[in-house]
Amino acid sequence: MIKKIKDYTTTIDSFRTIGEIQELLVSAGATGIAMNYENGLLKSLFFRLKIKDQEFPFKLPTHADKVYLKLFAGRKMEYKLKQDWEKQSLNIAWRIMKDWVEAQLAIIQLEQADALEVFLPYLSCGDKTFYELQKESNFISLMPKNN
Repeated sequence: MIKKIKDYTTTIDSFRTIGEIQELLVSAGATGIAMNYENGLLKSLFFRLKIKDQEFPFKLPTHADKVYLKLFAGRKMEYKLKQDWEKQSLNIAWRIMKDWVEAQLAIIQLEQADALEVFLPYLSCGDKTFYELQKESNFISLMPKNN
């Protein structure tokens, strides 16, 4: 197991964290925010940002199931139910995402990068993100062409 993973012991509920992420995005100029739930759990947050007079849609996914597998699967759950560990995984996943968004917005604010540069992997391209589409194609379109 990875030791001292960020936000591992958070007591902050994912709903509160999602509200904080929304506040951050709105203060950064988001023009719309929507959420995607699966089995009652928030899987991804969608938002639109206006960049140089054009709106771009982004999708921030979390993978609480992977957090659960990495941190809690196979542990003795004597004093906690599996649902409690799954909820904690969701809390951790969203808290880490909030920290990441906050850091990226600081980079943008300090003009170390622009918003599209930072959020490009999360650009929403229909049902998938730019990153997911590139991964499916083995990143072929990103590879330099041989002459």
